[in-house]
Amino acid sequence: SDKSSLWEEHPETKLKCQFEKGTNDGTFWMSWNDVRNHFTGGTVCYAKPHYEEIRVRAQLEGGVPSLIIKISVKESTRMFATLNQIDQRGGKEGKYESLCLSLVYPFGKGYTRQNDLDSHKGSYLSCRDLQFRISLSPCKQSYYLVPLDVEENKGGDFSFVISLFAQKPVTVSFVKPTGDLMKPFGFTPFRFNPCGLPSVSAEVQVNGADSTMLSTVSFGATWKVLNKAPDATVSQ
Repeated sequence: SDKSSLWEEHPETKLKCQFEKGTNDGTFWMSWNDVRNHFTGGTVCYAKPHYEEIRVRAQLEGGVPSLIIKISVKESTRMFATLNQIDQRGGKEGKYESLCLSLVYPFGKGYTRQNDLDSHKGSYLSCRDLQFRISLSPCKQSYYLVPLDVEENKGGDFSFVISLFAQKPVTVSFVKPTGDLMKPFGFTPFRFNPCGLPSVSAEVQVNGADSTMLSTVSFGATWKVLNKAPDATVSQ
């Protein structure tokens, strides 16, 4: 902590950490051994106050997501996407499902995909939160963000929230996938045909405002609703 006498007892550590007493910036320091003893994982928090955010509630039902997020951009932009499961701390289960996000993007005459997680020696880490940084360029076809169950044969029902952060204008809409559409995600070569997928409304929160049922929303500059479901306001 800022008041610890250990800073003066270990000036070399103080120098390497660039510690300044009295800044009261909320930073604290731990030895790596203590970190390993008390924590099972960690994440990096990106401070992007100029980015706008939307949150979308979704589910996996029998291995099929309740929605796929369709993304369109008019200029090159960088986005962040996260998937957050319900906090299990203090609960009976204390376990998180093996979920991931897959970005499906135009490639040649069809589509290809990029998963959010890189496997390490063929294994995945099941955790509550996952983050995905993506760069998108304008094109005639749209991008698709697809939530998936890594354990394809499990087929359970899980709830989660997907968040998108964007600096430049982005338009997202929600479509309803089918079981047939999802089958190719487990096979190579990858095949994906989004034509004819029906539009669906989802519970959406924009920049912390009250959540509302929407099917399309544009955000990243001054956000606006493009297609709002009638009489469907939902309290947080």
